[in-house]
Amino acid sequence: MLRNQSRLTIAKEDLFVYRKRSYVPVDICLLIDASGSMVGEKSQAACYLAEHLLLTGKEKVAAVTFQEMRGEIVVPFTRHQQEMIRGLKRIRPGGMTPLADGIVTAVDLVSSSRVHNPTLVLITDGLPNYPLWSFDAQKDALEAAARIPKNKIKLICIGVEANRNYLERLADVAQGKLFVVDDLTRDNLINIVKHEKRLMNLGEKAKVNV
Repeated sequence: MLRNQSRLTIAKEDLFVYRKRSYVPVDICLLIDASGSMVGEKSQAACYLAEHLLLTGKEKVAAVTFQEMRGEIVVPFTRHQQEMIRGLKRIRPGGMTPLADGIVTAVDLVSSSRVHNPTLVLITDGLPNYPLWSFDAQKDALEAAARIPKNKIKLICIGVEANRNYLERLADVAQGKLFVVDDLTRDNLINIVKHEKRLMNLGEKAKVNV
């Protein structure tokens, strides 16, 4: 009728196909450096990120810290904000940086939990200085990082410029992504994780930016 034709004809250019993007759930485990150098705003920023992820997403979030001589599960995977808040209040930054044990603790938590497309978000402003298996803390952390891809876990590592060289090696071993920032502020952490999570939720491949 619009074309004033006697019969209906449909051309190829008249057809439009809309494909609904499939939503890919991504459960996140935050691996938070709780050593002495993280006292104050850096620790607060990491805790804020944990709450932000729960309030703005549909998936489960967990929090693991590493300090003194070991890693610790602060909050197992949960969807409950109050449970997250209670756990985060227990964090008291101080002591050394046992990154290897933190990674092993986080990987074991993910492996023993019912999660979808698990992603480990490592937040640190330092270098490992407390070993797990040998006398070399940095070597042990690299060995622990090799367990991340073996357990089908994605890694997002957020660190500071001063430690770029070592963190590049760690991210490479873990087959993950490294983001280097001037400081571990709330906005930096949220923007990085929000961007990466959106890409994974939509099933898109993200370009590696270091």
